[in-house]
Amino acid sequence: MNIVLAENIRMVCMFYDLSSVFDEMSMLKHYIATKKIQVDMESEPLDFQYLLEIYRDVLPEVKGGSLVCSQH
Repeated sequence: MNIVLAENIRMVCMFYDLSSVFDEMSMLKHYIATKKIQVDMESEPLDFQYLLEIYRDVLPEVKGGSLVCSQH
């Protein structure tokens, strides 16, 4: 079993449901969980801070726990 893959899945799966999103980091995890953003989840633990810097422009804005502009 690939422990890295299992841990990465564990870190994003709790944000699969859009109702669990409350900030830009949880939105990033939602996008990874729902495969709207494709990342390598098998070779190393995900660096969410780094990924947020890269993908911030494609994420919808979240303010006060609500989407400002939905891209769904």
